[in-house]
Amino acid sequence: MTTFLTEAETAALVDDNLAFDAAREAFLAAATGSTFPVAIGSSSTPDTRFTLKSGSAGELVGVKIGSFWPGNVEVPRHSSTIVLLDPPPDG
Repeated sequence: MTTFLTEAETAALVDDNLAFDAAREAFLAAATGSTFPVAIGSSSTPDTRFTLKSGSAGELVGVKIGSFWPGNVEVPRHSSTIVLLDPPPDG
């Protein structure tokens, strides 16, 4: 099953406390070396960026693809897509 959530839908699901807790866990994981490597690239313009990050937490694994295009003035400069994979149960 595939589920797509808009920015407005995710904003309604994530409050400040949940976001703070998630950020804290991410910083702690980075500080202890329990994160995966990050692939960083750019387009033909050196100030652009896109990243590919992978990770796992509990039963979930996933990837995040992020982009930053500083020259965009009419559309968002930063965007990301997160894909969470729910592995099948052991057995």
